[in-house]
Amino acid sequence: MRNKEIIDELVSSYLLGDISKEDFHILTHKISESKEIHDFVRNLIEIWFSTKVIYDRTDYNKNAAFKRFKDLVGYKEPIRKKWRTVIITVAAITLLFLIPFSFYTRDNRLQMKQLMEISVPDGSRLNLALPDGTKITLNSGSKLTYSRGFGITNRDVSLIGEAWFNVKPNKKIPFVVNTKHVRMTDLGTRFFFHDYPMDRTLRVKLVEGSISVHNNIVTTNDLVMRFGETVIMNKETGEMHKVKTPVSTLKENDMDIMVFDDIPLQEIVRILSRTYGIEVTVTEASKNKCFYGRFNRKYSSFQDVIDNLASTNALHYRRKGNGYILY
Repeated sequence: MRNKEIIDELVSSYLLGDISKEDFHILTHKISESKEIHDFVRNLIEIWFSTKVIYDRTDYNKNAAFKRFKDLVGYKEPIRKKWRTVIITVAAITLLFLIPFSFYTRDNRLQMKQLMEISVPDGSRLNLALPDGTKITLNSGSKLTYSRGFGITNRDVSLIGEAWFNVKPNKKIPFVVNTKHVRMTDLGTRFFFHDYPMDRTLRVKLVEGSISVHNNIVTTNDLVMRFGETVIMNKETGEMHKVKTPVSTLKENDMDIMVFDDIPLQEIVRILSRTYGIEVTVTEASKNKCFYGRFNRKYSSFQDVIDNLASTNALHYRRKGNGYILY
């Protein structure tokens, strides 16, 4: 019983966001000791979130919800430590606010499964730290989703779009990135990932450590990436191949780079809209015109890019309301 009381307190500290590194290590170690403890912790977390879902369908009263959590688990106030109010989020997520973003949870009543979702609007970028200490930079038009058990029962995330990962090492709980096309697993590393829904290719660049890449499209052996390698997947066929990353680009911020490698203008328009947060359209007659170019968002403005493309005399543009139309 005493063991469960200790776990109660550790889980509560975790949910409140004030758990120390030492206590977090103790909690994860205890979870790995037995399935009983693993399930017990999972149930505690489910109770925490389900009280919000069941009782607070409109305005979320965090004090009342937390009291219900303590009542349901039979928690008794420790003498040495006072409960404090949850300020912004649950599950100890720390966000470094660079841009506006949407953050919400979705309820699946049958499974009692709560998800955290972070979305970044076009023209923006977000730096964040997950509960396990993993640091992520999400690029514009990207979305990251993870469960309430992240950092304790799993370290799985789902991603749509583009992100830089600096993964905190943890040999007991691998870090997993799930997408429609691949599943990437590693223990602690740094890598760049690119997979926007409308793009024809997926790209992973490994800067540090190693990654195992599982192909979700075709049946094949998992592909192991080493330092300095880039994997490119054709999302239509599922074909993957590794290339050596040029040393000069290993430290380059891929989120700033736009490469137009003989791609049609309709794709370029989509990239420009997403990158700069500006509405850009293209006429039917010009949408299949192809262009080459390499631009760095850090140094090239939207105007710089379209002026450069227009200098080929194969493209013209004009303002249309708050956006542009290319023809």
